[in-house]
Amino acid sequence: MWLIRMLTLSVLFVAGFVTADDRDAVFGRWAGESSIMEIGESDGVLYVRIVSLLNPLYHDGEEGPVGAVRVDLQNPTPALRSRTILGMDLVGGYQYKKGKWQGKLYDPESGKTYESQITVDGDGNLQMRGYIGMPMFGRSVTFKPASSCTGDIPKMLAMANITSTC
Repeated sequence: MWLIRMLTLSVLFVAGFVTADDRDAVFGRWAGESSIMEIGESDGVLYVRIVSLLNPLYHDGEEGPVGAVRVDLQNPTPALRSRTILGMDLVGGYQYKKGKWQGKLYDPESGKTYESQITVDGDGNLQMRGYIGMPMFGRSVTFKPASSCTGDIPKMLAMANITSTC
């Protein structure tokens, strides 16, 4: 009987660590093709902030004024259209449920907000899935750890004055 209790407590103890690791796996800096975001938790609330952009200023042929800092031009709320993309928090109402972070995700490129999920896949990449209604009716975007130092990641880290080992 004593052995069964010890085994049960051991399994519960290890399961607690696995759950905590999965929950915390999304924390850190993640890089896409043209941006780096930082994911963390503050006062129990998940945040996803854009910390670097490959092109932080508008270029000729784009919607914004050439040379100006990129702002949230597509936002459906006119009062928010002047806020900068850099430093923007993209998520709201995120909670950790059923092995993944779930909540609302704002897409500054379209000005739309979607239901979403964030997980880390078996290859160590971040999967961010936005959808309407059900996850099967959405699309996923993959982000690499910023520490992978591939592609334009070193350049974006340097632009943001983020110390790296690249």
